Amino acid sequence: MPSSRPWRFDTLRTALPAAVLVGLLLLAFHGALQGRVFYLRDISQNHYPVRALVTERIRSGALPLWDPYHGGGTPLLANPNAQVLHPITLLFLALPFDVAFVSSIVLQFALLAAGGYLLARALRLAREPAALVAAVLSLSGPAASLASLQNVLSAAAWVPIALWAFLRGLAPGRRWMLAPAALCAAAVLITAEPACCLALVLLGLTLAVTEPASREGSTWGASGAGALALVLLVGALIAAAQIVPARALLGLTERGSGFDLAEGLKWSLLPARFPELVVPGLFGDPTRLSPVSWWGGFLFEGRYPFLLSVYLGAIPVLLAGIGGWTLGPEVRRRRALAIVAVLGLLLALGQNGALYRSLFGAFSLVRQVRYPERFVLTALFAVAILAGYGLQHLLTSPPSRRVTTVLGASAVSMFLLCVGAATTRIADGILSRLAAAPAWFLASDGGAPVRGALLRSALWAFGEAVALAALAIYLARRPGERRGRAAALAVVVASALSQMAASSPARSTAAAGWLQAPSPLRNAVDRGLGSPRLYHAPRPAGLSVWAGTDELVWGYRYDRFVYALMTGHRDGVSTALDPATDRMDLKEGPLLGKSLESLPLPRRVRALAAARVGSILSYEALDDPGLEAGPTLEGLSRPAARLYRVRDVVPRLRLVAHARSLAPDEDLAAALSDPAYDPAGAVLLPSSSDGADDGAAVADGTPAGEAVINGETPERIAIRVRAERSGFVVLADAYAPGWRAALDGRPVPVLRADGLFRAVAVSAGPHVLEMAYRPESVTAGLLMGACGLLVAGAWGLCAAWKGL
Repeated sequence: MPSSRPWRFDTLRTALPAAVLVGLLLLAFHGALQGRVFYLRDISQNHYPVRALVTERIRSGALPLWDPYHGGGTPLLANPNAQVLHPITLLFLALPFDVAFVSSIVLQFALLAAGGYLLARALRLAREPAALVAAVLSLSGPAASLASLQNVLSAAAWVPIALWAFLRGLAPGRRWMLAPAALCAAAVLITAEPACCLALVLLGLTLAVTEPASREGSTWGASGAGALALVLLVGALIAAAQIVPARALLGLTERGSGFDLAEGLKWSLLPARFPELVVPGLFGDPTRLSPVSWWGGFLFEGRYPFLLSVYLGAIPVLLAGIGGWTLGPEVRRRRALAIVAVLGLLLALGQNGALYRSLFGAFSLVRQVRYPERFVLTALFAVAILAGYGLQHLLTSPPSRRVTTVLGASAVSMFLLCVGAATTRIADGILSRLAAAPAWFLASDGGAPVRGALLRSALWAFGEAVALAALAIYLARRPGERRGRAAALAVVVASALSQMAASSPARSTAAAGWLQAPSPLRNAVDRGLGSPRLYHAPRPAGLSVWAGTDELVWGYRYDRFVYALMTGHRDGVSTALDPATDRMDLKEGPLLGKSLESLPLPRRVRALAAARVGSILSYEALDDPGLEAGPTLEGLSRPAARLYRVRDVVPRLRLVAHARSLAPDEDLAAALSDPAYDPAGAVLLPSSSDGADDGAAVADGTPAGEAVINGETPERIAIRVRAERSGFVVLADAYAPGWRAALDGRPVPVLRADGLFRAVAVSAGPHVLEMAYRPESVTAGLLMGACGLLVAGAWGLCAAWKGL
């Protein structure tokens, strides 16, 4: 009877690369799997609190169309960064919230790895090169940086799996796979993330036109490009559920008119970061506060780059060079991938390169995109695949003398870098040129540990280059297949461990209590739906946050304590006039907030009261009769944050008899702060509105009646009105197209009141007024998305039925 041991050994050897990859992912995310939470940047400031609101609304059986807390209200589903319609939302319906939030990050990294592995196998790469592709896509610096950018991660994670399904769908008898490819493409397009969308299109086109067809000697060419166009078209139809409302929202935001040059080109890839592709930790640990640990703060705008790490490692970069440079099988595909990689890096240069500057000046669509460094992700996908091709080349044909010479020269170059890093004068020159480290710092006590860190990084890169050169020399001696593949797998594991260790700061986690501890302002500010709002005065340039350790988590904890950005959502704290990070909120509030900075304090307080600001968080002492001093957050920052209560804040709901016209070009800050304007008895309406006049809007002392809220949700509010005479019901919640009103069951127009809010004209007598947020763009988008899902389902079923 034949032994089963050889079969078991072959099975184990076949599964080993994938098993090793799974183990590396578990190791990389061990903190999150042990109950710790991601906290860096947008994760704690935006994604976590907004996702909590979205989950609460969906679990209550409502479609979350409106965020009632930010800026007095802003569209929620229409904002792609809220990811209401993204597939990860399903996790929050099945799991406890905190578990689902961590899972939505970790599982998408697993999807990146799985998609990369499957894509490489579909490209006919061996298991060891496929494992390398997966490692680069899930463990490298650019990938790890996405742990703090969930909206970008939610796009990038679906690119490889979409390309895999597309390639599989080009094979005869598997055309039904094009339908799942369209679904995955929709998951990318629904995020509106430009770098990942570009990668999907460019890489899909590259793979389509270079994929061999079933008939020998031909390629798919135009047919493959046509199949890609069909996949993208159906994917776009599905994603229209998000794209259509997002497009409508864009015109209502600051982002819609395009960013200026300084804002749009912020966080461009600095040429000084190119050595970081192969040298780990070149600028230190970005999660630390001390310049001894993070000397990159001297170089980067705002102290930090967009991608916290761009480290790939010497092994993947050198292998990608081999993959794009050498001749042999599929050379057209490999050269095209190299062009995509170069194009991604050129776009990432932003203001430091002519290409992106030209596009920014020529196309309004490009001016709506910020942070060009994101296009490193476009290059990442191409480089990962090229690295797989490079390792495949070493495995399938003995490395030529030219290849071994180049790899040996690379190792020598890294050795010379080590020699330079060990020399104080050269090391200081490197640090001053690359990291902009000032001479006084290098001459201080902090200079020695930074030079030591530079030497360790150089030795690290040297070790990788030597390992790859040794592999090439070993394979040139033509060992057996098993030994050669075992050696290749060892190098892949070494590269993956290197990437995992170097990029670990970008995956930093903290104990849950750090970000869930109650704010000291919790009982000092108004909370709840419709409550007076909190306004954050601009932070001073020299603000420093108290920290008990050298960890950056203290800064995010402070943001939580002062309810910065979206962090007040979970406590029911509404904010006003503060811009959202993504600039996808209604623009009137942030623009008013900017205008107020130039007003004298008394007029600023009047305008804030009229804008329903109940509390001001300031870093300077404010002395005005309209303010009441509240607590000072001593010991948390320097200068300390001070809370002030606004005395005569406008009520949320009022019934007024008079209206004053507000011209389209009139300064809203000046109009709201005008002593002649009394919001207690009047309202500012656009000059085109019926009932608006050009006189002074002052109450005459005659009661207009009363209005009372009977019930509300974020998307609907019912009001009972008893008007003594004709007037206007004014609700101090944000105005946006899509809000509709019914007075006694009859549709009536919703007017923009005080430049920010909503108003409805009423006649004398009792009325029932209902306002509901039902934007046509959402309805149209959801219908188009549903049609797209039906088309994709019918397409897949028909293709499978016919055996195409």
